[in-house]
Amino acid sequence: MTGQPETGTLAVVQPAGRAWRVVIMAGGSRPRFLEAREVPRDHSGDGPGSGEGTGPLEELIQNHSVTRVIGVLPASSVVCRTCTLPDAEPEQLEQALRLQAEAHLLGNTPEHRLAMSVLPSAPGETSRSGLVFAWPDAAPAPRMPVSAPVTWAPDIAALVALLDGLRPAAPLLWLDRPSGSVALAVTHAGGAIFRGTREEASTADQWRTCVSRVLAETALSVGHTGAFADMLVRTHGDEIASVRPDDARLFVPREIIDAATRAVDDLPTDDGWWSRFGVAAGVAMAATSELAPLTVLEADDSKAKPSRIQMMRVALSRPRTALVTALVCLVTAGVLPLAISALHLRVLKLKYSEIDEQTREIKRTRTRLAMYNALDDQAWSMTKLLSDIVCNTPQGIKLEMIRLQQSDGTFAINGEVIPFDGLSSTEVIATLQENLGDSRLFSEITVAWGDPNAYGHYTFDLSAKIPRPHRPFEAEIELDYARWTLAQREAGMDPPAEAMPEPDEPAAETDDTPAAEAPERVVDATPSARQPITPAPRASTGPAAEDDKPEKEPERTASRGPRRSHGARIGSVSDDVGRASNPDDRTEGGGVVAGMVEPLTEEQVKQLSMEEISARLPKVAEARKRARKAGETELEAKLRAEFDMLMERKRTGR
Repeated sequence: MTGQPETGTLAVVQPAGRAWRVVIMAGGSRPRFLEAREVPRDHSGDGPGSGEGTGPLEELIQNHSVTRVIGVLPASSVVCRTCTLPDAEPEQLEQALRLQAEAHLLGNTPEHRLAMSVLPSAPGETSRSGLVFAWPDAAPAPRMPVSAPVTWAPDIAALVALLDGLRPAAPLLWLDRPSGSVALAVTHAGGAIFRGTREEASTADQWRTCVSRVLAETALSVGHTGAFADMLVRTHGDEIASVRPDDARLFVPREIIDAATRAVDDLPTDDGWWSRFGVAAGVAMAATSELAPLTVLEADDSKAKPSRIQMMRVALSRPRTALVTALVCLVTAGVLPLAISALHLRVLKLKYSEIDEQTREIKRTRTRLAMYNALDDQAWSMTKLLSDIVCNTPQGIKLEMIRLQQSDGTFAINGEVIPFDGLSSTEVIATLQENLGDSRLFSEITVAWGDPNAYGHYTFDLSAKIPRPHRPFEAEIELDYARWTLAQREAGMDPPAEAMPEPDEPAAETDDTPAAEAPERVVDATPSARQPITPAPRASTGPAAEDDKPEKEPERTASRGPRRSHGARIGSVSDDVGRASNPDDRTEGGGVVAGMVEPLTEEQVKQLSMEEISARLPKVAEARKRARKAGETELEAKLRAEFDMLMERKRTGR
């Protein structure tokens, strides 16, 4: 094909589901529309290549004496590139466009699957544009059962022909949901840009989102503002969503249709007709105009070229060439391996001239590495431990001092705790103690604090043992300030979705020590006089603990508490542990049932003193959290009601 405008009768055939959309047009200086029809398509014979026509498509072509058939390729099967060219003579424009095509495609596309053309310019434009189409070999052509010669043109060529130097503000959209093809044209100050892509969508909303994103990206890529791109998406969103999964439609401004009907005789003006046959009509207009080079793609190269095997056979048939080839093969097979081996040996000698010294250095390096590994097992990584402590510290705590002592395997911190995010100061410090215990890096956790100031802020001291300083700390997103930074938390940003933990997933037991054998200390929830920090168990000095302490256990430590199923503690005082085994005391101080605090009735809450209410509030808050994680909705609702009653009495003082 020469790429010259068609002067005879041509038929443009476009695959559309189970039918062919055919537009027949007579070429010449003034093209004339003849007929448009949908004919059934036989999918059983589809495949690469072309065959002899025997069906209704061939009958329609024979009735109009068609001399050339153009098949329409979907935008998803071709590569489309819009190139900016200088305003020069036509010969120079063609050379510049070919250079642009080689730069974009790197010469990887054969000539019969490459099409390009300089686009018509609009009045007032100072530069020209060109369009390059590449049809990859991996994209076969549908089998078209016709006897006339067949060339191919992408559906984007129809948009180019319809635009024809016009610059409407609205885009041109061709949406083919069965194949997922999206072809569009967007005008801008320097001309127009054309784009073809493929989008997968199962619902109308997904299809609208995908195509709207492509439309906005295309508008932004040519210098349009974000507001203009948003306007395009809002204006054409309903049109995009209206395309059914088994349908394909063309959306063009009315001025484009009026210009096309003025250029081609007898062309229909109905919007519904253009929605169905507009792409085929646009390809026919391109074939009868200066855009004809865009319609000459071929599935197979029509020029007969000998294969490489045939060329080698012809060359070796000449005696002199055969003799030279035989000598080269003998020299290569006999001398080349010896030369390569000698060269390899020479390179090795030059590269490893001091092989003995290098071997001794390797031995010394291995000895040093063994020493470093032994030191790593014996020494502490202070940076790691500081990170573990800080990551387990909830917001609401201001640390003033952190002390690590490797000699006795302990650490201590002190600072100030304030209410945060709906939690009281006692609940915040209980959260700190629970986090440290859940990390399984620390044990024998002991907390002491002083009286609150006028704002309800407490100062506290906390100490603990570090039995496993080298244990990796695999923190969830709430305790990982690297993945979810403090600035993001304070700004109200949500944590990364891919890092969120599975809901209600129990913590995996990775330590060989059972959860019940990891001793930990828990905070006394009753604020009292400042208590000394000691790693050994000690008796509680709070008034609530002295009044409610069971007589049979005078030496019980006030900081002991029941464990949860994954190794953490509730954070209750020692009298709760005694009541866990004494049913008579469960209604007075809040007993423990399977690691949970039993809810109190309204009458029992009214009988509590202010000190007992202060001691019980953190235990009820912790029990609510445990009931929620365990899925005990009924228990969690009762505990929430009790928490509200306790807070009301705390607020009113009655």
